[in-house]
Amino acid sequence: MERYANDRWTLEGGIRYDYRWLRAYFLDEPSKQVSTQTRNWRNGTGSLGATYQLNRQLSVSGILSTAWRAPSVSDLYSDGLHQSAVAYERGNPDLKPEQAYNASLSVEYTGKRLYADLGLYNNLIHNYIYLKPDSVPVIRQRGAFPAYSYRQVQALFRGIDATIRYQLTDRLTFTSKTSLLFAYDHTNQSYLVNVPPNRTDTGLRYAWPKEAGAGRISGLYASVNTLYVARQNRVPSVSQRQENGQIIFTGDFAPPPAAYALLGVEAGFTWRIGTQSLNVILTGNNLLNRVYRDYLDRFRYFADEPGRNLMLKLKLPLTFTRANS
Repeated sequence: MERYANDRWTLEGGIRYDYRWLRAYFLDEPSKQVSTQTRNWRNGTGSLGATYQLNRQLSVSGILSTAWRAPSVSDLYSDGLHQSAVAYERGNPDLKPEQAYNASLSVEYTGKRLYADLGLYNNLIHNYIYLKPDSVPVIRQRGAFPAYSYRQVQALFRGIDATIRYQLTDRLTFTSKTSLLFAYDHTNQSYLVNVPPNRTDTGLRYAWPKEAGAGRISGLYASVNTLYVARQNRVPSVSQRQENGQIIFTGDFAPPPAAYALLGVEAGFTWRIGTQSLNVILTGNNLLNRVYRDYLDRFRYFADEPGRNLMLKLKLPLTFTRANS
């Protein structure tokens, strides 16, 4: 890696070479014989980025880079029931490594009270590996399970990430984070499945002054936030039909769930116990007990997401010192 910087410009570039080696062992149940398959991949990647400081508050950054990912053992050789996901997964031993070409541009503003960051990105991925829902579920003794197969396509991911943080008062801060993502399957001229929908997370945080604590208590704060997740409308056409007593699905096993909004709160403080600090955090999620389903959760085919959830966290940082010999 190399980096150059002056009063306004910062340039940074790097190159990298990777070698990956994988050996998988297979057991033949009837004969109890073990066989192996060995694979190796190698690839070079690079990145070039630049940041220009327009003034003390405003800067513009751009990055061009390449990346790659070799298929994992699950991508290649899965063939069975994935218990935790309640799904049957089939690997693809013919998978090739993913190759990505990435470009991003961001503008960052840091003022006395306002912080804003706007980022745009465009990622083209050759041989993009993903789990595609199969048209027919797999029937086992415990019932019918959604089946998935690992596939590869040429995919395009582009989107916008925006963050705004404003100091309303010395103690009260407003924060909003928004992510917009567009993904497309150029191989099949269609949309991709299991792509995160657009979302916005907005919140207020109030921090009490140090003297507000009762002697041993410090860092007292409270926050409230709302998370809005839109319905994912950019999906393959979803339908089902019955043929010879068997249900045939197209695109997915169910349409994307509706949009939802969740209300959450959090409060916390640091409690000094002797020379030790204890962090106490109380968190509440989905306080309105909203009934919803998450598009990225495979359990959405069967059940709703958890309802109102209250959680108390106690964090005890430990410091170790080494005695001199």
